[in-house]
Amino acid sequence: MKLPCPPVLCLLWLLSACAPDAGSGSGEGPLEALRDLARWSGSPWHMRLQPDLGTAAFLEGRTHPVASAERAASSARAFLLHVHRLFGLMPNEELEQAYHRVDSLGMRHVRFVQARKGVPIWSSALTVHLDPQGAIVRVSGRSLPIGPLPPEALHPRIAGEAARQLALSWVRAERPAVSLTATVPVLWLWPRQDGTALAWRVEVEGQEGARPLRQEVFVDAHSGTLLSQTDLVARISLSVPASGSGTGVLGERRLLSITQRGPSFYLEDAQRGRQRTTLVRLGERLPGRTVTSRDPDTWPDPAAVDVHAHLASIWDYFAKVHGHFGWDGAGRGVVAVARSGDRQAIGLFDGRRIVLGDGSEHDLLPPGAALDVVAHEYTHAVVAALAGLRVDGESGAVGEGVADLFACLIEQHAEPLRGDWTVGERIKPGAPLRDLRDPLRSHQLRSLGWAPAAVAGPESVRAHAGIVGHAGYLLASRIGALRAAAIWYRAISTYLHQFAGFSDVVDATLAAAKDLHGRDESVLRAVREAWNAVGVGGMETIGKSAYP
Repeated sequence: MKLPCPPVLCLLWLLSACAPDAGSGSGEGPLEALRDLARWSGSPWHMRLQPDLGTAAFLEGRTHPVASAERAASSARAFLLHVHRLFGLMPNEELEQAYHRVDSLGMRHVRFVQARKGVPIWSSALTVHLDPQGAIVRVSGRSLPIGPLPPEALHPRIAGEAARQLALSWVRAERPAVSLTATVPVLWLWPRQDGTALAWRVEVEGQEGARPLRQEVFVDAHSGTLLSQTDLVARISLSVPASGSGTGVLGERRLLSITQRGPSFYLEDAQRGRQRTTLVRLGERLPGRTVTSRDPDTWPDPAAVDVHAHLASIWDYFAKVHGHFGWDGAGRGVVAVARSGDRQAIGLFDGRRIVLGDGSEHDLLPPGAALDVVAHEYTHAVVAALAGLRVDGESGAVGEGVADLFACLIEQHAEPLRGDWTVGERIKPGAPLRDLRDPLRSHQLRSLGWAPAAVAGPESVRAHAGIVGHAGYLLASRIGALRAAAIWYRAISTYLHQFAGFSDVVDATLAAAKDLHGRDESVLRAVREAWNAVGVGGMETIGKSAYP
């Protein structure tokens, strides 16, 4: 009599029966494990390795349908453990589930973080993707080959509060005039070349003049030394500001969605998550005060009028085109500071709100006058909610490039007669901040090189962003802006992770194209050609050599 086999048990049995014993000491590497997986599943598998670790960064193929909706997470974990050699994991690797969600296509996505005795490992993130039938079709992310740790390595000698005070003291030493606060410390395992350190992660926040300050500090939980300190505020470098008169900075009449309380009206959009526009005057703390007026058709600041109208257009774009409501996807409106009160050309997203400067007195209008500049910062918020991309290194360059791309896509959707492939051209005519058709126009990419390299420092991050933005422009030129936008949005919302770099984006856009367009070779070819044109390769460039 044949007994029914539960999906998870079937997966365990099939993998254990067909895959070589991970503990056999055979010395077989990821490529041999990939061949075993291909023989077991009866279908080819493609893989890209992390160049610095030699572990799989992106895996694509198809298992038999193995997971019911109720067992998707446990099946995903079982799959990772039974192909652990591909990812440099231990056979009994501790994997903490970060999330489990179902998208509009019916696909399931389960993300795990490596851990040791409940302490998560920083920079690890593995997401298993299952198709609507329950077959595992992809794994994306980053894993670290870290072995067992002795018990003493997981017990801090420095208390959390002591680490918090150390973090505050280090930031305060750099900015003595700033009033600072710090979050509750959280323990992480911090990978480094000479081993793994137990670390307290602390976020330090404050306000420097009219600008927000938000830094991430890692404190060694054994020695109390500084391991890392990173600025978490995502910025766009603006060489523009300005002044204006009339309804908007450029004299344009704009429709506004506002709120009335008693005799007063506010730049607060009750129809769009109560997103609001504020002004900060000299000496005031962020986010300042919501702009108010006694007359719904007369407002005290033209830049605030522009920003508030732009926020509505951007909300509507993400809602109508991508089904994404609010910057976080959960219907929450953003707070945007239309003027920071310091007469500077700044534009940034600090993790909580958008802050725009006043513009310069000579050659630049207020940044908020430009829809694409506001859209750039709003996209930073969306990317933070969907993928959590860091703002430094390759991840920072990816985030900047994506923000540039969607700034142009949003402007083209909202203002079809005016939209183009430049960013910020309205606040400094003739000298845009970005030109996605010709990135060399605004950044010295030629001196840095097109091929991805180590990206360090804000200027390098912004320069390398041109690689991503130009690839996005090339794809849109080949298949149209709407189809390109859908691929990019799915790549961000489904396949990217906090530490994603250039190659991860190649894999993500190819995977998204396959999800949306099946095996339509014309679309897949367009994605590959766009990336090949900027010299960035992903999984597909080496995948076919990874199995017989």
